[in-house]
Amino acid sequence: MNEDTRTILNAPFRANQIKQRPGSFGGTLSYVEGSAVVERLNQAFHHSWNFEILTVDINADAGEVIAHVRISANGIVKEGYGSSQITRHRDSGEIVDLGSNIKASCTNG
Repeated sequence: MNEDTRTILNAPFRANQIKQRPGSFGGTLSYVEGSAVVERLNQAFHHSWNFEILTVDINADAGEVIAHVRISANGIVKEGYGSSQITRHRDSGEIVDLGSNIKASCTNG
């Protein structure tokens, strides 16, 4: 990897790109939205990178979606897993928007 690419990837995200949300057990989680990561990768690799969703496991009983994903650029390949809780209607318990839950699990990977 050349030095320019490394510099772009290692640069800190701007304060307005860092979001927060409630976490488990009363904590707060800081995160960067997927769109900011995509923007950074496009800048670093001149749009020449790839993101693949290898598997998505929907476990409605456990209320969770788990995704196995792969990202590759310049011959470097990384894989990861992400998860998301399935959103259900408060009263009926019906699944509200499974597509958004799948997308979130892939982005979290």
